[in-house]
Amino acid sequence: MAVGFEFQTGVKVWRVPSKIEKMVCDCKTYRERVECIKAITADRPDEAFDTAQGQLAYFPKNHTLHDAGTWKAVTDGNELEFVTTQVSIGADSEDDVIAFPDAIRAQAQRLIEYVGMLDDVRRDVNVWRKSDRVDARSIWVCRRDNPGLFSQYDPFVLQFFRMSTYDYRDDSIAGFPQITGGIRIARIRKLFRILAQSQAQAQKSGVAFLGGRDANSYARFLSKTVDTLKTDMIVDSNWKNYPAFKDHKASAQLRGLVTVVTMYMLKGAETQSKEVNVVKNLFFIMARTDFGKLFSLIPKKEQDHYAAHPDDWVNFICKDMMRIAFGREVNPNNRVIKQAVTDYKSLETPAEIPVTRREWLTAMARDKKDLLSTGAHAKLGQGGTRDDWWIDVHGDHRLRGTGELGDKTDSIVVGDLEKDAPIFEFRGPGNSGNTMPFTKWEDYIFSAYKFLATLNIHAKSEAIDEKSIWNG
Repeated sequence: MAVGFEFQTGVKVWRVPSKIEKMVCDCKTYRERVECIKAITADRPDEAFDTAQGQLAYFPKNHTLHDAGTWKAVTDGNELEFVTTQVSIGADSEDDVIAFPDAIRAQAQRLIEYVGMLDDVRRDVNVWRKSDRVDARSIWVCRRDNPGLFSQYDPFVLQFFRMSTYDYRDDSIAGFPQITGGIRIARIRKLFRILAQSQAQAQKSGVAFLGGRDANSYARFLSKTVDTLKTDMIVDSNWKNYPAFKDHKASAQLRGLVTVVTMYMLKGAETQSKEVNVVKNLFFIMARTDFGKLFSLIPKKEQDHYAAHPDDWVNFICKDMMRIAFGREVNPNNRVIKQAVTDYKSLETPAEIPVTRREWLTAMARDKKDLLSTGAHAKLGQGGTRDDWWIDVHGDHRLRGTGELGDKTDSIVVGDLEKDAPIFEFRGPGNSGNTMPFTKWEDYIFSAYKFLATLNIHAKSEAIDEKSIWNG
């Protein structure tokens, strides 16, 4: 199993021409630096810098600014983001106590050391600002402030902005996290049960994987897939029509798949919000491995049955499962995702995702193909055109992120067995309401990794000591 972390900060990072960077760095006083910034940005107010104008520009998305080997500083829009390299784990048997690898602790410490030095730069420049009696909502940092720290950066300036949600000018660097990791499909329901508990009961697991701001609402949603839809209720009403399935009990893998599919169906059927900026924002737990691969992880007997009878798979989900989890059956000929997509409010008429429930579920079972994944539809310039429904107004893929890893899975080694674990992204914590000071990142990385390792390695029936995981 491998787990990786992202910490998106509110620190603005701007690309500038080399000559402009030199002008900013050559300023002798902080007041001169501010005047220089004003000159190259047409004297716009600080709060207007979310849209690049003049000499300031965005770096390309996911542009690497600094590569430390085990982590990177990259760009996300115009914001600075720190991304860790995934670290793997295994165990000799399910009964083993998992020895937490030194690699993850060392990785976290090196990241925190760098961010700490960057925070020292922020603090020192802020002191400089105050000594020059400059009253502004931002402080501006350039290469001159620590040449060694910024040695890998392309020409840039950093803007530490005093926002309403967090004060990046006067307070320590902070970021909101996202976790990506492999989860054995037979452990999905166990995970969802833990996260479906209240924050207090879950001993911080709900906060870590769902985000403190929305953990309770997300927990109530997940409860529909594991508490309302109880394990013994995962029964296909058509099994009785086939001798080989007359007394069949769903495998743990099938139950896990049904749980994730039902979660997606419920999110797409929600009526609270009629629009989303982009499809991936709909899913607070998103499958990065596509659903075609997820389907291939259930036992061959169940795979072959539904590949030969895809209409039964459609009926199983749309009628049997949704009747329980949603309170009523859903029309398989309606769209999976009812919400319209606004391309971040760039469309006068929001776009629809035309894939129907029947199309999605049939392709999943019959062809092991995920029609709601990035890979199912060609990107712009790779066969896709701006006339295609899946290409947004900016030229990006409307399904970006969803199933984008295709059939890639993590490998979890337990004794002599190697098990495929589909990769999921926990997007719930990824908003400014869950901003976490960088001094807390190391413990977060350590504990979240240990939780997922324990979930995957230990026996499914074994309780997880969450209190121990999150407290030390």
